[in-house]
Amino acid sequence: MIKKIRSILSKHFSHFILFLSAILVMICALNFLYLFDITAQSNDECLWRDSDFFSEKNIIRFDLVKVDGVTWSAGIRNGDRLISINGKPAINTLVASKTLDVVSSGDYAVYVVERNGKQFTTNVYIKKLVSFNNLAFTLLSSFWLIVGFFVLMAKPEGKIQRLFFSVAAFSVLFSMNSLLTRGQQVDNPILRNLFLLRTVDILILAGGVFWAFSMVRFFSVFPIESNFERKKWIRKTLILSPWIISALVLAARIRFVYIDRTQLGAIITGNFVGFLIVTSLVTSFIQLIISYRKVDAPGEKRALRIILTSHTIGLSAIIYFILFTATTNQVVFNDPLLFMPIILIAIIPIAFGYAIFRYALMDIREAVKSTIVYGTATVSIAAVYFIIMLLLGQVVSSAIGTQYQGAIAGFVFVVFAIVFQSTKDHFQDYLTQKFYPEQFAFQKGLLKFSGDIAKVVGIENILNSTRELYVESLRIGKYGLMLKKNGGLFHLLQHHGINELQPQLFNGLQSLSQFFVERKKNNKRIVLERQNFYNILGDDATIFINEGIFSIIPLMINDRLIGLLLFGLKQTGSQFDGKDLDLLISAANQTAISIENARLYHSEIEKKRLERDLENARHIQESLLPKSIPVFKNLELFGITRPAQHVGGDYYDFIRVSDTKLFAIVGDVSGKGLSAALYMSKLQTMIRLYCADNKSPKEILTEVNKKLFGDMERNYFITVTLAMIDIEKGKIQLCRAGHPSTLLFDENGCERIKSSGIGLGLDKGDVFDASLEEVEREIKQGGLLAIYSDGISEAMNDKQDEFGEENIVRVLKENLHSRVDDIQNRLLSEVNSFCGGAEQHDDITLLLVKFS
Repeated sequence: MIKKIRSILSKHFSHFILFLSAILVMICALNFLYLFDITAQSNDECLWRDSDFFSEKNIIRFDLVKVDGVTWSAGIRNGDRLISINGKPAINTLVASKTLDVVSSGDYAVYVVERNGKQFTTNVYIKKLVSFNNLAFTLLSSFWLIVGFFVLMAKPEGKIQRLFFSVAAFSVLFSMNSLLTRGQQVDNPILRNLFLLRTVDILILAGGVFWAFSMVRFFSVFPIESNFERKKWIRKTLILSPWIISALVLAARIRFVYIDRTQLGAIITGNFVGFLIVTSLVTSFIQLIISYRKVDAPGEKRALRIILTSHTIGLSAIIYFILFTATTNQVVFNDPLLFMPIILIAIIPIAFGYAIFRYALMDIREAVKSTIVYGTATVSIAAVYFIIMLLLGQVVSSAIGTQYQGAIAGFVFVVFAIVFQSTKDHFQDYLTQKFYPEQFAFQKGLLKFSGDIAKVVGIENILNSTRELYVESLRIGKYGLMLKKNGGLFHLLQHHGINELQPQLFNGLQSLSQFFVERKKNNKRIVLERQNFYNILGDDATIFINEGIFSIIPLMINDRLIGLLLFGLKQTGSQFDGKDLDLLISAANQTAISIENARLYHSEIEKKRLERDLENARHIQESLLPKSIPVFKNLELFGITRPAQHVGGDYYDFIRVSDTKLFAIVGDVSGKGLSAALYMSKLQTMIRLYCADNKSPKEILTEVNKKLFGDMERNYFITVTLAMIDIEKGKIQLCRAGHPSTLLFDENGCERIKSSGIGLGLDKGDVFDASLEEVEREIKQGGLLAIYSDGISEAMNDKQDEFGEENIVRVLKENLHSRVDDIQNRLLSEVNSFCGGAEQHDDITLLLVKFS
């Protein structure tokens, strides 16, 4: 539910701010109304003192009558007794104040006064006294609201801008103190409704607490982000604290004020909130001083100097007011101007406004200036066109009659709508060129680039065109382009003005991609700005900040992040914003499409080239396999290989060395594809080279290993079984270099020959030679020798079960008396049946020798 509400607010944020601002403006207007009318106090420049407020015999006497003041001029002196005002008895000071408040400023009130037992009547000129402290905070909040509204509307998604507006909003809530000034002493409509009274009271207290913490948060990110703001636990503390403190203050308020109705409870809770506000002002002042010392840019430093000066004046005014009222709270009626300096706190938002507009802080000046220029131009063009069309319509109507006036009006409206938009766009382009030449050139460059980049072929050419635009044409001082590789690594392929950024950055949590997708979903500008670096990038943010990067724009295809564009400041020294950002995002989108198209094109070309190479390699491999199987008396030979890919890494061969002697070999290169096939071809060449009548299998494999070791990559090796069959002597000599067992069948069963040995290419010589074992077996009539690759024994079905050596033995034993080609067909059929529809994941090779 909360997520849905956030999504709705995000999509309609501008409308929400307009609505909220309208409410806050009404509160400010109500504050001024109360200050100058409802709660304004009539002042006769003296004090009234009750002898016993709650007694029927209470007497009101004049005190501290200002010499030459209005009461003094009416003949009243210290010690005189007030009997009545305008005919109404002065029962106590509360009743007398209410009576006097109805008298307008500049009018006279009729006082009946008693001195030394004698009464006399006199007319007293009445002035009005405004609460300067409430007026000061009302002015402060009103000015802050005005500036804050423009700041936020210039960049609604900005973190700094939102915090600045929150300061304004909460200050307006706290300024509602003006609505409750003087309490029961005035006829206040709010006091007549208990629910309304308590609602206003709660808003004042909560507003004060949140105002204090929002100020601290704002100055922790403005003008530069402080170190403690980057720490999540501190940031969370600043966010949660106002909620907790507000709850505690309101709980105390309800207990001691709403229930017990103690004045002390009201004073303590009110003063606590005031203390928080003063503390936050002091804290903000310190933060501002620290930031001022860190800032180097001359323009920004001048702007901060103005803000710092206003802050000093405002803080001094508050301290003066607190100290002055604590020592001389009696002179407000006689010398109200002594309390007026508190109004100087209103200079803080005024200084902010001037600094923001004058020095383009918080990305506002250009936005407001553009709004004024383009808005005025649009209204002017609309007015001119409307007058022209109106006159044209009247001329046509007078010429052809009034009966067609409705149709003419409709036609004129359509023409107006069509022509107006085109003219307005052209005129705005002219204004941009006239008043914003740099922006005009920037926009033209980006628009031209967006059109041209689609025609550029090749990733390198696209990257070069991108660099040429941003560095040479637009003269951006800090620029970088990163593309995402496999595994989430961002590679810095191009950069200018960036010195120490690592060529590779890892985004393991994909928070960056999620951030951009979320902004796209909420129709926000798809850009990561410096103020959000730490929230999204974590520790990597420091790297970008140190390099002077202010804006990161994604290169995205749909919702897939393929790269990043990094930007520093514009040529003028300000951060990219508004329409400039929109154009950069548009250019980035076009760049992403071009890069992706280039990648796809390159991938397709590479794929076709690879397919061509593999096809050629397949033909080569097929040519390396025995074209015909040698024929020997009393022997049946058969061999087959079935690669898992176009080109396999398995190999078999029959090598005839005499009429009674041959070598049978099966090899398996680790891996598959073209590389495996190339190693297989090397193996075949060497085996054929070294196989001779006078050499044993062990000697041959030893020589081959020495030659292959230097040529093979370390992540490759070859398993081999090499058997020499001597028909005349009826013997088999066999070596197994890491290959699966060799199966030897006769009428008595099956022997699994597992002689020791490691694969070719794993060791240069000593270990290989020591591990390699050669065995010798006799040939028996009707026997069968089976050499196979692990592609048969490790063939899997959909359940990931392996076919296994036991099944190989079973099938061969069952078909021992069949022809070798039938045996082979039966075994491979069993393998296919076992695997079902599962994909073949390894090469299958089988070599059979049957002794007749």
